[in-house]
Amino acid sequence: MIKLEGIEAELRSIGAEYSGRLTYCLTDLGSGARIDHDADEVMPTASLIKVPVLVALYRAAHEGLIDLYTRIQYTEAHRCLGSGVLSRMTPGVEMLVRDAAVLMIIISDNSATNMCVDLVGLDYVNTTMRGLGLERTTIFQRLGDSKAGLDARKMSVSTAGEMTRLLETMARHEAVSAEASADMLRIMRRQDYRHE
Repeated sequence: MIKLEGIEAELRSIGAEYSGRLTYCLTDLGSGARIDHDADEVMPTASLIKVPVLVALYRAAHEGLIDLYTRIQYTEAHRCLGSGVLSRMTPGVEMLVRDAAVLMIIISDNSATNMCVDLVGLDYVNTTMRGLGLERTTIFQRLGDSKAGLDARKMSVSTAGEMTRLLETMARHEAVSAEASADMLRIMRRQDYRHE
């Protein structure tokens, strides 16, 4: 097993050669040991915001607001260029809500993300994060909306510390319910972009 100290040394080495802003936070779930650097610094999330969207979607299902096994339709309004495959498909394709969540996570599909966001709403995602004690993790707009222009900080933000806490609650099966957390983890383990 790799020790956190070794990982931290490697991250410092990478950070020394990086011209941008570097933040990180890692927790060893077995020992509780943690390493971090500027873990409370608010940063743009890019596709990492898809994890809070996933948690909010499962929270809505747990509360009976949506059914993960209902069919939904991909429409032109969901289309968002960038990662994923749905933007290349003809509007009208149908899938289960859970399948949209799978696409959102395993291939980082932006259009599938918009489908999920539209089901629960931006405010619901943010309220779910506040309920988990994540005060800074915020999605401001659907993916591909032009309101933010090129300023990623106006799309969605979080901190390394908050994202780590969210992932910890999922790993401990506490994010929504034990069953929902287990299913979210199953989806995340199918991630195609592992950069190994």
